[in-house]
Amino acid sequence: MSYTLSDLINLYRIDPQSPFLELSHGVRVKHDRLLSRIMRDYGSRSLRGIQARDLLAWHSGWAANGKIEIAHSLISRIRVLARFGATALEDRDCRRLLHSLGELRFERSPSRKRQMSADQAEQIRNIARDWFGWPSIAMAQALQFELRMTRKEVIGEWIPGEEGEPSDLTRRTEQGELKWVAGLQWSSLDDDFVLRLSGKRTVEVDIKRTVMVMEELAFYADKPVAYLTRADLPSKGPMIINEITARPFSTAEFRRKWRLVANRAAIPKHVKNMDSGKSSRSSP
Repeated sequence: MSYTLSDLINLYRIDPQSPFLELSHGVRVKHDRLLSRIMRDYGSRSLRGIQARDLLAWHSGWAANGKIEIAHSLISRIRVLARFGATALEDRDCRRLLHSLGELRFERSPSRKRQMSADQAEQIRNIARDWFGWPSIAMAQALQFELRMTRKEVIGEWIPGEEGEPSDLTRRTEQGELKWVAGLQWSSLDDDFVLRLSGKRTVEVDIKRTVMVMEELAFYADKPVAYLTRADLPSKGPMIINEITARPFSTAEFRRKWRLVANRAAIPKHVKNMDSGKSSRSSP
């Protein structure tokens, strides 16, 4: 049997042995968009007919107008598909395709500066809070930068209700029930301002040593930092709440608002929110 690329993608999405099913919800959504793009562009192509020159041409087309990172992501998904087909399906065409991908060298985008400076973090905080009226973005930026945490670790994510860990925070959508998981909660901050987290990685940090976070907590409580006590802050619930919805941010909405703030603060496009936790500062 000769599969088309669409056939392979459909099997990869549902096969019990597929690594796709083991991905976290957020990563799975991101990869699914890439798979849909591949299917839309070349899904009708037979695996048997895909040659090395086709892969090079696809990458070149996807990389047009400087979109090299997207092209690399799409080729990486094809490589994962071929590996799945070669192992789980034991398909000869997938083995040949995987070998071809291993031999090819695709253009890569130049390395970009993956570091945010303290001045940039400060600008984002000030603009978010004082210009846009989004103290939630300022707080998230302070936590990411000072604690070297990822966006997901700080704001959490909304996932389908039947997946992942239990959660008391849910909402109904047209696609079904979603629940909020994985973000920072006030209950993780003790009376001495020590933040303790456990999970994929353990975090224990004295927040009193983080200037930016303490300033944002003081703004939240409307008190000077010197007089701030744990009793001035909530005892439970998510730490980062969208001012408009009164719920934790969706990833897309947080990313959109953060970029608006960064643009207003004249932060270069190559500096992204994901770089917030990659500063050159030492850990607190």
